[in-house]
Amino acid sequence: MRKTAVRLLLTAFFAFMCFYLIIAICIPSSVSIVEGEKAKINSVVPVSLSSNSETEGVIEYDFSSMEVTSQTPGSYDATVSVMGIPVKSVSINVIEDKMLIPVGNVEGIVLKYDGMLVLGTGKIETDSGETLSPSKGILKSGDMIQSVNGQKVETHEELNEIIAENGDNELEIVLKRNDEIKTVEVMPVFSSADNSYKIGCWIRSDTQGLGTITFIDKENMTFGALGHGVYDSDTGTLMEIKDGTVTKSFISGINKSQKGTPGEITGALDKSKTYGEIEKNTSCGIYGSIYDISDFDDIEPMPIASSSQVKEGKAYIISNALDGKRQEYEITIEKILGFGSSDDKSMVIRIDDERLLNVTGGIVQGMSGSPIIQDGKIIGAVTHVFVNDPQRGYGIFVENMLEMNG
Repeated sequence: MRKTAVRLLLTAFFAFMCFYLIIAICIPSSVSIVEGEKAKINSVVPVSLSSNSETEGVIEYDFSSMEVTSQTPGSYDATVSVMGIPVKSVSINVIEDKMLIPVGNVEGIVLKYDGMLVLGTGKIETDSGETLSPSKGILKSGDMIQSVNGQKVETHEELNEIIAENGDNELEIVLKRNDEIKTVEVMPVFSSADNSYKIGCWIRSDTQGLGTITFIDKENMTFGALGHGVYDSDTGTLMEIKDGTVTKSFISGINKSQKGTPGEITGALDKSKTYGEIEKNTSCGIYGSIYDISDFDDIEPMPIASSSQVKEGKAYIISNALDGKRQEYEITIEKILGFGSSDDKSMVIRIDDERLLNVTGGIVQGMSGSPIIQDGKIIGAVTHVFVNDPQRGYGIFVENMLEMNG
């Protein structure tokens, strides 16, 4: 009899613990709300939100609807309880209510590196007919040259000038490799073809291409674009930049996406017109100051939505990729991603609009940053394409972009 009672108690305790574990897993670790609006804490059973000295008078919670609201932007920690028993600590992120201009225009992006990027090494033929590779095994693809012989270099001209002055003496090169500062020595050789000293490596000082401006914050004259960072194609690391510019562009055509082969928007940068300066390259996009909004001034600003307000179902994106005019294209938000997802992959989206599909085949390179709109609010931006299913891809929450924008 006693053994049966013990088994029943253990079974009840185990069931009780499983119940609370399931509740804890189901309750989100964070809830985001726009100041003055409400967000529901999703739970299969009614929960309460405990206030503390930090949240007292700042966070309001309605037990009957399980909705939380606040008028004070910031990040706050609160405790969720079930039947008075603490279950989980939850972060309440209150986002400043903003009106942003949803741009959607494909423009020119120029990023200047903080140094000189090494692309690879090569061979040099000398006067004697000998072929040498002075940088092989010393400089590596992805290295960022910081200085040569104690002088900072930012252009090919500066580097060539230092090498010419140095002659056949050994060069001291300071570089950054995998976040580590290294000093290496390279012995230049005289190139018969160029009639000058060379170190046998390919380098560049900037990268440029086409990308979509997501939003402009007219209040503080800043912008956000791309929705994802610009990464080095060889090392896969986020590129460290010194600065950059956003310029006007000309779209010349679109290479259609096909299964296994992402398409792209083709065109050229019109550097005669610059919209603003790029200041940050982050995992959630590029950001900076904008000083010329004359081309976007007729676009009506829209409110933003927090991630808690985003729902699966119909939405649309804004892009001028097809004919140079901003248009809305229907999409479906198939899935909202949570635990384990990266900041720039907040949701799975599908392009539904036949006008866009007929020309692009889905998502193409250059569309990253196209704003996503749902229920009259900016909820995020397009970021990635599924290579084997270009009709589908990822999007980022606008709150993630705003957090990086600072």
